[in-house]
Amino acid sequence: MRKGLKIFLIVIGSVILLWIFISLLPPLKSVKQNKWLEYRNSLNRPLISAHRGGSELNPENTEMAFDYIVNNDLADIIEIDVRVTKDNKLVIIHDDTINDTALDEDEEEVFVRDLTYEELLNYNFGYNFETRDGLRPYKDITIEEANSLGLTIMLLDEFLEKYQDEEIKVLIEIKDVKELANFAADEIMKLLNGKYNSWKEESMIISFTDSVINYISKKYPEQYIGALGYKIIPEIVVQKLGLNVLFKANYSSIQTKIRREIGPLTINLGTANFIKKAHQRNQTVAYWTIDDVEDMRILIENGADIITTDCPDILKQELGI
Repeated sequence: MRKGLKIFLIVIGSVILLWIFISLLPPLKSVKQNKWLEYRNSLNRPLISAHRGGSELNPENTEMAFDYIVNNDLADIIEIDVRVTKDNKLVIIHDDTINDTALDEDEEEVFVRDLTYEELLNYNFGYNFETRDGLRPYKDITIEEANSLGLTIMLLDEFLEKYQDEEIKVLIEIKDVKELANFAADEIMKLLNGKYNSWKEESMIISFTDSVINYISKKYPEQYIGALGYKIIPEIVVQKLGLNVLFKANYSSIQTKIRREIGPLTINLGTANFIKKAHQRNQTVAYWTIDDVEDMRILIENGADIITTDCPDILKQELGI
């Protein structure tokens, strides 16, 4: 009995010593160089990312919203969403339908994938926008007025063309899944490797879809990629257990909520230590969607790299810039 206990304690002690040894080893780097991290460090503050172009200030994912951010110098990054249309164009929109932004709530669902780009141009994407005062200033305008105000659908190509000379970065989130997501990735990379090559290091492709992250990292290893959703859970687990050396991520940025639920557990990912571990992998940590001022202050204090918010004006004020 005593001999068995002794063997058990030796085994446990050996496991603990091995775990301590592994936890002290430097983690494997995800990318050799990360200019997004270098840029953040050069400013010595988190980068402001305008979620959907700053959706509390202007209608989301519209040219009006993007112009406002650029013209008022409200953000370092514009976060946009892209989907594939019926005629295989990449348009900037978040939902798979146009209902939440362009139609009354009781209307039948109209799917982006069922319409061509030209057909989508017939809708006002500022229709349902509400100001902070609860007003809907663009509800009753004509489609001609919507077009002149920058409230009709915008192509990714048009975005890259218009803002390529501005000092702005872009997070491009692929919203489609499976084969359509891979198609979107290829189309984005055609643009970034072609006529919009100046955007190459100023853009990061992000997605909730594990398969498209793997697809891009394998086919376009030089491209900055940000992972969301279940893809980052293994990294969260190894970081919390101090076993970083056992895991190598294939993406350059962790895109996460400040608090993440994994099963019955709620894990705080907004800590200085979590960010430090990511930096050892040469990754940036981007938090979304941070509209609460107290959360902004916590992330600023703990050294977050990117804070994605609907309220870039408020975050800029908190940063004192």
